[in-house]
Amino acid sequence: MRDTGKASTTLKLNGRSHHIIHNPSLSNAILSKHRSTIRIESQPPDTLVDVFNFPTAYQRSAREIHGPLQELDQRYLRNDARLASNLSGRIIRGLQTKLPNLVTFMRSPIDQTPWENAAGATLVDPSASSTNALETVTLELPTLIYHFLVHSILPAFMTPAELSEDELTALASDLQVFSRGQPLLALGVPESLGKLYPPLRRALLARKKLLDLLMDISAEQITPLVQGVDLSEEQDASLTIARHKLHRKAKLPASAGASLDLSFISALTTTATSLAFYLMAHIITQTPAFGDQERRPLIERLRIEMAPHLRIKQPEGEGIGVGGIREPPSVEMDCEGLQEECPLLRACLRETARLHSAPMCVSGVEEDCEVPFEREDGSVASKVFKRGEAVEIPLWPHSRDADVYNEPHVWLPERHLAETEAKKSRGSYTEHLEDGSWYHCEKFAEKSVMGFVAGVLAMWEIKPLESKVIKGTIGSSGVRLPEGDFRVFISRRQHMWTDEDEKRKV
Repeated sequence: MRDTGKASTTLKLNGRSHHIIHNPSLSNAILSKHRSTIRIESQPPDTLVDVFNFPTAYQRSAREIHGPLQELDQRYLRNDARLASNLSGRIIRGLQTKLPNLVTFMRSPIDQTPWENAAGATLVDPSASSTNALETVTLELPTLIYHFLVHSILPAFMTPAELSEDELTALASDLQVFSRGQPLLALGVPESLGKLYPPLRRALLARKKLLDLLMDISAEQITPLVQGVDLSEEQDASLTIARHKLHRKAKLPASAGASLDLSFISALTTTATSLAFYLMAHIITQTPAFGDQERRPLIERLRIEMAPHLRIKQPEGEGIGVGGIREPPSVEMDCEGLQEECPLLRACLRETARLHSAPMCVSGVEEDCEVPFEREDGSVASKVFKRGEAVEIPLWPHSRDADVYNEPHVWLPERHLAETEAKKSRGSYTEHLEDGSWYHCEKFAEKSVMGFVAGVLAMWEIKPLESKVIKGTIGSSGVRLPEGDFRVFISRRQHMWTDEDEKRKV
């Protein structure tokens, strides 16, 4: 990241100074400061209050359990292999169950799945899509992926709570609206302006509905289980039960617990759904084949690479289900194999995360200090920070740095296949990314995203309706939110069922 000549920009919001840092040397100096001087937090109390409506009276309690909650999330999402495997296993099983019905080709919205309905699925003439399939639909891809993954991921995290389809549909719809308004809430825009600005009004309404629903789910299904648990015992409870044990220890009211739950599931779903959309969009729009002497399409190369770890199974018997409707083929996935033995798929995902991740490190100044730093011309300067001010460091410019990456704004997965280039891409900022909860969500989301994309490519043909530029806008999560419409044709891939070997072809 180059120093543009100005070390920082200062904004005054709600009476508080926010310093946005541009200079790499100053950023590293701040990140290295002792936490008693500049406190680095992935979820500052102000953000928790402004964005997730956390009760201000319990901000001190939020500070006290922030660290334990982070450690708990790290344990379940990354550090404890067994717990992380159990959690990802539940998600993969959910994906395997739902992927055959990603699209049902039903004409009536009443008969469609919630994700098809939300994405505006419409049957079209197959000849118009050049898919040569018997049935083809057109729909909005970002919305389809968002709602499908919420239905697939949240039940695994909310265990032992059992979410009905109506509850999942409500969560998906409101989470998507809420995610669009989070940047406004994070800036501290007064809620009174919601009457004048529709996106803010919609976000506030969605937030209220989400918090009410999460409090209802907690009161009916989670709190009774937590009350029967010895808080001093170490046991392998579900992540939801473990998090609510900490809420109970801190004596948080139901409204505060719901705010913390919303903060967590919002980061998780936004990260996973955005990464999945960008990865799928790049794959289906990649017309030239990169790094391949035979010039094979990228989708073909990925399908060949993934074939040993995916199995498409023919329906039993004639495959005719209830009401005379033909049952779709099913899929079995070896998630570990996809992660460890599919370098091209992994490179595509890493390049997608590099290009579309947008983490921000937010710090609070605990006491007046002066931080020395070096300008690009080598001269030494210093920056003064006052107690109570906020310091915000955008970490994503490192991932677009022309000194580190050739053509940094172009999606080039092959750059991650070369070991030397992979090592070169590790910069001074990357060690600080692990301070953010979004980072753990992103690393865990990789498993779900790889499984989802692999399953979709194995079972479905997807083509963009027209040539599209893949755009994103900065949200309050660590990954940019998709921007604009992105409609696609989707049809079911045709599989031959001649023998056992054919059943393995994807």
